[in-house]
Amino acid sequence: MSDLKKAAQQALEALMWHDETVRTRGDDEAIEALRAALTEDALQRLTDANQEIEAALEQPEQEPVAWRYKGMMGMAWSLSDDGYYVSCKRDNGYMIEPLYTHPPRREWRGLTEGALMGIYIDFDRKADKKWSNVEYLMRYSYAIEAALKEKNHE
Repeated sequence: MSDLKKAAQQALEALMWHDETVRTRGDDEAIEALRAALTEDALQRLTDANQEIEAALEQPEQEPVAWRYKGMMGMAWSLSDDGYYVSCKRDNGYMIEPLYTHPPRREWRGLTEGALMGIYIDFDRKADKKWSNVEYLMRYSYAIEAALKEKNHE
């Protein structure tokens, strides 16, 4: 498991532990203080972060198909598909970079009910009351599409 995945796994476990502790602790005063401190937006961001971390951790790690390496003093990069040879180079101080056939496949991430409600409230507040029903629905659809593109980093 990569260092990044290990860090994400630890962060997710900490968030899940915190969530479970708050829900099961039974200390009503502590729970109310926490609820007062966290706005609905912060809770939504935490939920979204949890979902993104879970999705990232579910992705299989790719194996490199080759490596590039270079030594000191401005040497040019060289290529190898022999992992043992490259590990020997690493031991001798060479810079090593893994090469992949393509970036990892990302899973589609939809919007939560809370996010959709937030988009609707924000959109409705800004909407021009002169729009026809069709124009209203089309523009609302574009607002949802923009939010999905942002969430999936298109």
